[in-house]
Amino acid sequence: MDLVNFTGIIGSLLILVAFIFIKYIKKDPKNIIFNLLNSIGSAFLIIYAININAPVFVLLNTIWLIASLADIFKYIKNNGRKKNFNK
Repeated sequence: MDLVNFTGIIGSLLILVAFIFIKYIKKDPKNIIFNLLNSIGSAFLIIYAININAPVFVLLNTIWLIASLADIFKYIKNNGRKKNFNK
């Protein structure tokens, strides 16, 4: 197996694990683990899509990555606010 296909498989598995996590374990789509898995998986799939010359797949995963990163930043911002509020 070459590195390009390995990258695609890893990215797909990470997003699949995120889906299983949200579907069966933790029901909150704003969960940090869900969004970390999605963002890392979509980054791998962007690399894969660039290598196989699939611009639509690059676009899809770029949007997926941006959405996941936005939720991660919101999570970090809100947790920081809670910690500062309690001090």
